[in-house]
Amino acid sequence: MEMRMACTSLHSKEASFNLWIDPALKAAFTAATSAEARRQSLELAAVVRDPNSSEPEELRWLAAFVDQDEYNYETVP
Repeated sequence: MEMRMACTSLHSKEASFNLWIDPALKAAFTAATSAEARRQSLELAAVVRDPNSSEPEELRWLAAFVDQDEYNYETVP
């Protein structure tokens, strides 16, 4: 008779694994990711300042849409 151990994780062992990353490589990746995020942020800021851009109006619409409370949930600070 085969005995099986109880599963201690919601994820099967076949679907998950651990990966060690060299600290220098991790630092380089983090720096590159941060630099790209900054570049995109500066690019968006320039577009928003452009008087011919529809971006400011779209961002206001998006902010209003996100702030809608269709279910009358109270916002908890």
